[in-house]
Amino acid sequence: MIIVGVDEVGRGALFGPVVACAYVCRQKKLENIKDSKKLSPQKRESIASKLSLNPEGIAYGLCDNKEIDHYNIHNATLLAMTRAVTKLSENINFDKVMIDGLFCPDYIKQNFCNETVVKGDEKIYEIQSASILAKVYRDNLMLEMSKKFPKYGLDRNKGYATKQHLKSIFEIGPTRYHRMSFAPLNKL
Repeated sequence: MIIVGVDEVGRGALFGPVVACAYVCRQKKLENIKDSKKLSPQKRESIASKLSLNPEGIAYGLCDNKEIDHYNIHNATLLAMTRAVTKLSENINFDKVMIDGLFCPDYIKQNFCNETVVKGDEKIYEIQSASILAKVYRDNLMLEMSKKFPKYGLDRNKGYATKQHLKSIFEIGPTRYHRMSFAPLNKL
């Protein structure tokens, strides 16, 4: 059975996209795979580079801050997942989609055998792998964006609401990549 694992990162950030990854294992399974939040950045990078040796088994779906503000973060997350699975399905046939969490996008429900798995990023290899790949992809986006917007500390906070990030928002204002529907930005 060919399983696609799907996970997302960036739901709680104030800046940038939410990123979903759909992953099919096309190689020998790696050992010591865990939820991306339980790995150091160096370990995530190392694992992601090994998982990426077979890029045809990886697809990303993004929803930018404007879509998040328009649809809300829940619906934007589901849309990002749909985009990732749709892109992957263009190149690979698979039997089942396993999604981390409680919710499955309608498109995936209607077109693929699927299962949602609470804490799937702790239990299912393909979801764990998708979690790591999505985290590394989004973190690298934030590193690039930190070059354009160095005063927000994106290289360190990855767009999340740290004290320094909030201070910068209040002192110099939000960028066009901030999620204006999120507190405290929605009060500005």
